[in-house]
Amino acid sequence: MRIEDMVGKAASEQASLGGFETEDILYLLPLVTLSNCVIPLLLAAALFSPLFVVWVAIEYRRVLRRQPVRIAR
Repeated sequence: MRIEDMVGKAASEQASLGGFETEDILYLLPLVTLSNCVIPLLLAAALFSPLFVVWVAIEYRRVLRRQPVRIAR
């Protein structure tokens, strides 16, 4: 949200691949549950969530370096 406030909504959009965005993975949850693959999904989430946090932190710092901070009044 802070990146969006600083540089606008268009600059903070997440990447998409083949028309699918990052949050579209949630549509797989019913299939994962029905196929009894919850444990592998949780393991993948435990592995990739910290990597995503690092990526977002790097993007945030990149935006901070590029844009002067606007103070909301």
